Amino acid sequence: MRMERLGNILPHHREVLEAAAREEGRSLEEYVAWVANLSSDRMHATRDRIMNGVAGEREATLYGCWLEARAAVQEVQYRIEVRPGKYAWRGR
Repeated sequence: MRMERLGNILPHHREVLEAAAREEGRSLEEYVAWVANLSSDRMHATRDRIMNGVAGEREATLYGCWLEARAAVQEVQYRIEVRPGKYAWRGR
């Protein structure tokens, strides 16, 4: 996780995340770390609730902000084949 990238979160998403963090008694950093570590199952379940019309507007908004936060701070590594059988790792 690259917490120094918190500044990459769009301002309107950051405001929602800060409010959610305050409600839970956490700092923004703690809350985003929790969001970044949510399991794929939890994220998919939330997405499915939204798609099925079960989730409310607040949950749908928060889910969009979770996606933004995860994209900002999660480190992604790519394996690139530089020669047949030889690979290099690149990350962002």
